[in-house]
Amino acid sequence: EEQLLVLRDGGTVGLDWWGSVPVPTPAGGSIDSRPVALVLPGMANSSLSWYIRRCMERFARAGFRPVALNYRGVEHMPITSARLGCADTWKDLPEVLAAVRAAVGSASARIVAVGFSR
Repeated sequence: EEQLLVLRDGGTVGLDWWGSVPVPTPAGGSIDSRPVALVLPGMANSSLSWYIRRCMERFARAGFRPVALNYRGVEHMPITSARLGCADTWKDLPEVLAAVRAAVGSASARIVAVGFSR
């Protein structure tokens, strides 16, 4: 399930969760305590790419809660700012990590990341 995230500069990225978007508890925690695996596709790829789907499936089987980052303007993502998904997409990571932590309801959520260059 994809969660759209509008960034401070108006750009839009997507967080595509394997399964469904986590729902934090009212106390601010999460029912699901699995660590998060943030999957970063190669340029011009997204969570719709076969190798990203396969990677997310393997993370899920290994006990992680996978989520893939869909970059600005890539595949199905709307272009909502002057910046596109390109070599400087790493600049979006602080906001993306904050959104992942908010989604799982924990500022101290365990997050690992894997990136591809394809």
